[in-house]
Amino acid sequence: MSYETAGHYAVPQNTYFPGNGLVGMKAAHRSLSANYCDVESQLFGIGSTNLVSPNAEIRPQIHQLKSLDIASTKTPLIMPSAFAPQANQRPMYLN
Repeated sequence: MSYETAGHYAVPQNTYFPGNGLVGMKAAHRSLSANYCDVESQLFGIGSTNLVSPNAEIRPQIHQLKSLDIASTKTPLIMPSAFAPQANQRPMYLN
């Protein structure tokens, strides 16, 4: 393996959010945000108790990713009617 390709090993060329027909995703933190290390430090509370020089406010630089759809149509969602209990029935079957 040459030195030029060592930095690109196991890094996908394109990153997409899962769309229709796909379930979940695993993505490298560097493909979701430009300042991922600062965002992660703020979420974990690293340096939050430093009273001498408090941390500055972090503004995440989120990458705008597209969705990847492999199914062209969505399956229609069928919802049942709302449950309405009847007042003339008893709650226990033996009463």
